[in-house]
Amino acid sequence: MEESRLENVPIEIQLNIVYHLPDIASLYTLVHASSRYHTTYLPARGFVLSQVLARELGPYALFDAGKTAEALTLPKKHEDDGEQLRHFLNKYKDSVPHYYTTDKVDKLQLDFLVLMAQLQSTVRFVAQGFLGSALSHRSVKNKIIDEPKPISHRELERIYRAFYRFEFFLPSLPSAPLCTFATIC
Repeated sequence: MEESRLENVPIEIQLNIVYHLPDIASLYTLVHASSRYHTTYLPARGFVLSQVLARELGPYALFDAGKTAEALTLPKKHEDDGEQLRHFLNKYKDSVPHYYTTDKVDKLQLDFLVLMAQLQSTVRFVAQGFLGSALSHRSVKNKIIDEPKPISHRELERIYRAFYRFEFFLPSLPSAPLCTFATIC
């Protein structure tokens, strides 16, 4: 079996390709489809994950993704009656600015970046379902739009951000469900 030309490029170019992928889904697909790209990816995993997450989410949604991952890693203490969650939410509200710069993302631990990537895979899936449903029923002045325009990357970032905020504010509600979309992954 002859290897593809993409497989035969030098490692430096493979790393550059992996580094410039637009989203976590593309990264996952490439490194699981090609053992060579997987081997190239592993030593630079943390850096690549941080850069792809930053590119896919943008600085504001990336901040909320990080705070959601942080909230999910809080130890579960049932006896404090939500005090820990209130403290976390107050700390979130006091965080200025509400965005991550790429140099801040580069300093995150690998296991935390992996958790953020897993969260983003779930959020992306949920957002696609939401968008498919919401856009299929759009109308302008009582006229149904046959072919809606695709949403911009900025609009998609805002939708991701809304899902992340929903995820970490949900436990603060008095009758919050036990299962949220992040617990699915």
